[in-house]
Amino acid sequence: DILEHPKEKNSQKILPPFHLFQDEFIAFGDSITYGWDNGDAKERGYPPRLSQLLPYSFETPRVHNRGVPAETTWEAVGRVFNVITSDLALYFLLMEGTNDVSDQTYSLDATAFNLKEMAKKCLNFGVIPLISTIIPRARGRWTPIAQQRTFSLNDKIRILASDLKIILTENFQAFYDYPAASGGYESLISTDNLHPNNQGYQFMAETWYARIKEIPFPPVKITAKNTAGGKETSLTWQDDPRITQETGIAQYRIYRKTDDASVFSHIATVAASFHSYKDTNQSPGKSYSYSIASVNADGVMGALAEPVVPESIDPFPPINIQAKILMRERSIHLTWEKNPQNAPDIKVENYKIYRKIQGDSDFILIKTLPETIFKYVDKAISLEDNYLYALSTVSSDGFESMKSSPVTPVVGDPYPPLSLTANLYRRDRSIILNWKENPKNAGLMNILYYRIYRKQTGDNEFKPIKTILYPEKSHTDSDFDPEENYIYAVSAINSDDLEGPLSDSAVPVVSDPYPPKDIKVDLLVNRAFLYREYINRITWKNSPSNKDLFTITKYRIYRKKRDENDVYFQMIKEVDASYLIFLDRNLQSYQHAQEYEYGIAAVDWYNIEGPIGKQP
Repeated sequence: DILEHPKEKNSQKILPPFHLFQDEFIAFGDSITYGWDNGDAKERGYPPRLSQLLPYSFETPRVHNRGVPAETTWEAVGRVFNVITSDLALYFLLMEGTNDVSDQTYSLDATAFNLKEMAKKCLNFGVIPLISTIIPRARGRWTPIAQQRTFSLNDKIRILASDLKIILTENFQAFYDYPAASGGYESLISTDNLHPNNQGYQFMAETWYARIKEIPFPPVKITAKNTAGGKETSLTWQDDPRITQETGIAQYRIYRKTDDASVFSHIATVAASFHSYKDTNQSPGKSYSYSIASVNADGVMGALAEPVVPESIDPFPPINIQAKILMRERSIHLTWEKNPQNAPDIKVENYKIYRKIQGDSDFILIKTLPETIFKYVDKAISLEDNYLYALSTVSSDGFESMKSSPVTPVVGDPYPPLSLTANLYRRDRSIILNWKENPKNAGLMNILYYRIYRKQTGDNEFKPIKTILYPEKSHTDSDFDPEENYIYAVSAINSDDLEGPLSDSAVPVVSDPYPPKDIKVDLLVNRAFLYREYINRITWKNSPSNKDLFTITKYRIYRKKRDENDVYFQMIKEVDASYLIFLDRNLQSYQHAQEYEYGIAAVDWYNIEGPIGKQP
């Protein structure tokens, strides 16, 4: 079962990837990665679409879009190291070279060299690169020269992937073989004949995801037990649940390091049919930790599993520690589980909770809890500070375990909506609220609802008035007292039913024009030889309140009988804003003219009509 047993001093040395975010990806490339479809289409490119697929395989996935439009590989190779050391993502999705193909004077051997250098920089930093062939162009851009250079570069990419033993993603072949019955690959390319369209970007995301699922993920549930008086260590492990037959695991590589070492050394390779190994080649007085990596049939090695330390008489710290920031409560909720490695030999008495501000050197004990409690709410915090937590286990014999790995709290409740506005429309007796989705929630949690709050000026607390389904981002409030002044705020609620803090508040602003002032109605009589005409002359003045707020473009004149309710006002004329007079003619008699009451409404540049002003 032992395929390889290298001497440790000459064996492969590897830096564990625990400085990297295990579920995060960098999408690196040119405008095809960035997202372009006859213009900026970043929100419709493959990275955001891939973000929607990854939660099926990763707990907290995130995709960093690091595409740069019009970039060539000789430009990309200069920025790749800054990207991987800034984003600190474990996986790197590399698709670059389309613009090199366009420059017929540039050597594709140089392109391949640039791509290889980028992949090597990833490997040297512990990042796992996946490289893709470039997609075909369409129609007028799929010239003989473009075809020849695309085919040539993709062949070099395939050789590069094989040489470096990294995962190859065949986006070219996936596009090129797209069924003719479904429109062929050209149906996936936008009208610029170079970039994918919406359907193409979705297809590209699915192609990437299919290969990502075949990553040789590291083993899980690794155990390490010291035997023979600490002179040998027995290791056991299980495959990651994401490992499938398509992954094609061929072997496992066993790594070890001493406590004072920064890198792991390769000590053995075992066949995929084995899930155990016994390390008998140990130096007296040395303490070791172990890790294991999976290797597929192509020789591609995945990330190292999280190291394990062999069991000792000391208890083991709690596991599955989670720390969630609840901004609404201004608290951090900690949960954990008992470590099964403590049973049955070690009786647990207490758990100790330690905390420090990031940057501080030492943890401070903040709470000791009995072994039956597995949660704690830390309210003595400031949301302005960044904390780290660690827990330890105390046995009934008084032995305390080492502290757990530091846990960085993650946001548990959603960030509040942004840019809340409240527009008061007096004519409709409504207040229309609008807000924007907070981009900080994207990729972090799923928003299910928004909750609208309201309070009267002078009140201390907001009260909820409506809960609406996401993704609606507006609400019309018609149930209010027009004589009162209100303030509004909105919160988001996620799929864990956690409600985030309230947004910045919004005070309704008048959004329809003020009615005219000094409305007067005078009765005139036009006497002719055989005809007498009664006329109501209506005059008014523009409201000074409209100045600097509304541009009045016209007035609408309304009329109703004096004994009728205001709802019976009917518009009889619309005049230009330059007119401040209207003659209601052809009234049959003095009594007829006296039957009417008039109202006037101002209309602004956006054709929004304000409330009706009435004659005194």
